[in-house]
Amino acid sequence: MDDLADLLIDEIHAEIRDGRDLFRRIPVIVPNRSIERYLSLRFAHRHDVTSQIEFLPLMSVFRRFTPRNSARSRLRIDEKTIGWRVYRILLERDSEKAFPELIRWVNGDAKKLYELSRQLGSLYDKYILYRPEWINEWEAGRMPSSLEREPAAAWQGELWRRVAGEDWKGDHFAAVYGKIMRGELDVSSGADKTGTIRIFGFSQLPPAVLRCLE
Repeated sequence: MDDLADLLIDEIHAEIRDGRDLFRRIPVIVPNRSIERYLSLRFAHRHDVTSQIEFLPLMSVFRRFTPRNSARSRLRIDEKTIGWRVYRILLERDSEKAFPELIRWVNGDAKKLYELSRQLGSLYDKYILYRPEWINEWEAGRMPSSLEREPAAAWQGELWRRVAGEDWKGDHFAAVYGKIMRGELDVSSGADKTGTIRIFGFSQLPPAVLRCLE
């Protein structure tokens, strides 16, 4: 990884050295604080300063396209937040009628309800990144064609519609992905002034994210 880091650092340093805008920030997408710290220290060791580099999380590339573009965006909400919303929904009066399989499994056990909600929060969080087309179809009130024979797909779709409600609907990566795939958005507007999006330190990226960045 050191060799790749040095290539990135030297490229950025050359751009800073040759550029006319001394105050321009150069975005670099990183997976976590550890990689950010690693690159910062390595850049400082090789070229003294890192003040023009702006380290950002992956979803920052897409956040600007959400309706609110704010800290409340789904692009900042994690599986725990989804899980707590699932928990509240399954406590509602009509949950037994809407989700009989889930309520039977819980059987009035608060610990089971918490564990189920946590697992479903993790599942939907993965769907948003790895199966964004399912999320978009569910929000539109349709059944994804690839899930027509899956018994659990019906209640998963209904539960997600309730989880999303009106305040999360369309305000997440899956919605942005759909718009990019339809040609309604250009992700390159999230790049720097040279049209470059620099990404470093990821062992893998969801296929949907890669398709957006191609």
